[in-house]
Amino acid sequence: MHKIAIVIPTYNPGSHAISMINAIRDQDLMVSKVVIIDSSSEDGSCELWKDAGFDVISISKSDFDHGASRNLGARMAMDCDILIFMTQDAVPENAETLRNLVEPIISRQADALYARQLARPDASYIESLTRSYNYPAQENQKFALKHTGSSSNGARKYFFSNVCSAYRVEAFKAVGGFEEGIILNEDVVICKRMMDQGYRVGYSSSAKVIHSHEYTIKKDFSRSFDIGVSHSDISALKNLNSEGEGLKYVKFILSNLYINKKPLIPRFILHSFARYMGYYLGKNHRLLGKKISKKFSMHKGYWLNARRSL
Repeated sequence: MHKIAIVIPTYNPGSHAISMINAIRDQDLMVSKVVIIDSSSEDGSCELWKDAGFDVISISKSDFDHGASRNLGARMAMDCDILIFMTQDAVPENAETLRNLVEPIISRQADALYARQLARPDASYIESLTRSYNYPAQENQKFALKHTGSSSNGARKYFFSNVCSAYRVEAFKAVGGFEEGIILNEDVVICKRMMDQGYRVGYSSSAKVIHSHEYTIKKDFSRSFDIGVSHSDISALKNLNSEGEGLKYVKFILSNLYINKKPLIPRFILHSFARYMGYYLGKNHRLLGKKISKKFSMHKGYWLNARRSL
């Protein structure tokens, strides 16, 4: 019997807490423990987690770190064989979601997998297209491994998402867990590290979670700014061809909108321009200085560390 743990970073999840508790209880999978890393929520959700029998570790909001906070949760479950990481707003679509995610790891066909994300029922047309582009269906295939021998160095090669993912503990430990002190993309970094060391990493289209966001132009800019910062600051990501991958995405969406939703094209172009400018400025954030970078960034806590040099 394999021991499986779920680790979820949280901050004021609101109604998502009840949805997540019910979804985990309904899973067709025996879970040994659920660890909540909570950044001082003020919505009463910590009591809900505790009442559900989950382990809750509270940290200050300023101490949250995408890699370090998840590593903290992982350390509480090192007696398990498989670690599942989720975000507070990623709700399993059905009772088989987590079982489908971990089965290839249990059978030693994979060492790490990420799940398919489906747009929420009320998601916009463009957001639904975006989820289908980034997380496509795969007919007659429950999961697919990434090709480590590929000569491509595009960002897509190492694409991975901790919105819902699973890792074999021994492999997770062997590569040192998540990188800490980075603005985001801890999932992409560990994916690249695992692939470079010969571990089998892939995508499970049969493991589905409901997860999507409706970002404003400002938020699109800020998130893309942070992605640019990560590609500038993290050595493992510096040589990835992200611009080429971004252009493929824009062409995919525009071609669909041209056929089905022409009135949405101007809006999509504005969002795309905001993403591009955010990414470009993020990659060159050292020229802007810390004060402006913090203003542009979505993850403002990253810039509060006085020791962070620019």
